[in-house]
This record gives sequence, C-alpha cells and structure tokens, in this order.
Amino acid sequence: SNCFDFAGAWLEPAHHSINARWLESNSSFISSATSFKWGEYNSFNIVAIFNAASDWSDSSPNQSDDKAYMHAMRSENDSYQDASSRYYNYLNQLENLARYTSDLARKAYMEGNYSAATSWMNSALNYLGCLVHTYSDSFSPSHAGFQHFTYWNAPEHLYNERDSVYQTWSSNITSDLNRSYGSLLKFVLKQPE
Repeated sequence: SNCFDFAGAWLEPAHHSINARWLESNSSFISSATSFKWGEYNSFNIVAIFNAASDWSDSSPNQSDDKAYMHAMRSENDSYQDASSRYYNYLNQLENLARYTSDLARKAYMEGNYSAATSWMNSALNYLGCLVHTYSDSFSPSHAGFQHFTYWNAPEHLYNERDSVYQTWSSNITSDLNRSYGSLLKFVLKQPE
C-alpha cells in the first residue's frame, strides 16, 4: 500500500477519507457504504472497492509520465490544453464504463445470472472509485493547473499534500463530488428491477 503517490496525489489516507466522506454524504440512499444491499442476493463494501481502486490508481504501473492525466497532472511534453483534454477524456471514459457495466449488472441480475451481476457491479464500482480518485487529485495544491511532477520538486509537492492541507479542502471535495458525480453514483447503485 502506498503512502504517497510520487506522480502527485493526496496521501493514501486522504483518498480513503475522501471515499468515506463522499459515500457518507449520500446516506439518504446508501444505508451502509460497507455493506450496501443490492438486489436480494448481493451486498457490496463500496468503501473497500473505492479504496482498492484508489490504491490501484496510485500503484507503480500508473506512476509514469504518460499516465499523469490519471492524477490531474501533465506529462513533461504536454501543454495545459493537452493535459486537460487527457484528464477529462479519462473521467468521461470512467463515467461511461461505470454506467455501462452497472447496466450490465442489472441486466444479468434480472436474467438470474447473479454471479455475472456481482462481477459487473464490482467493475462498475471500481470504475467509479478510479474516477473519484482522479477527480479528487485535481483539488491538491500540488496539481493545480495540471502541474508537472519531477523528483526535484518532490519535497515541496509532499509538503503541499500534508493532512492539514487536505483537511482545508475536504468539504469542497465532497460537495464538488456530489455536484459533479452524485447522479452517477445514484445511477450505478440503482437497484435491479
């Protein structure tokens, strides 16, 4: 498990806190984010799935310069416009995949294929967890304006990612997630009918 994403992300505990806070802020339709009952036969630990997706986003294979967009940053050769385009394309791709796979989960469930439904819903929640990770990275002061990370600026970057800085932004992140992706969360978690 990572403590710090050197390509530029909040500390791992901050990402896990973002996941929990956002899901808790939607308690009107999520009775339990650690044991969310979906359909008659399934229960999902949404927090754990989001945390695993976040950890994957910060894993070594995703720390290369060509994957800076996954952290709301830019690669060495990208302009601001290039980085912004890659970032938003990635968020849109994740949103579309979350919608599509949750639809497949509901379809499989209604056809009585509960194993496939579980697998598709896990995929949908994983895509949504990756989206939350990438979107919340954009709130870090070390990311503003799609900054380029270098190991030379690592000390300053790390300093700007400390917990007290995260706490300053945490309520903004939660409210922005609700404004930007609250309807997506409801769509993904929609019960099979």
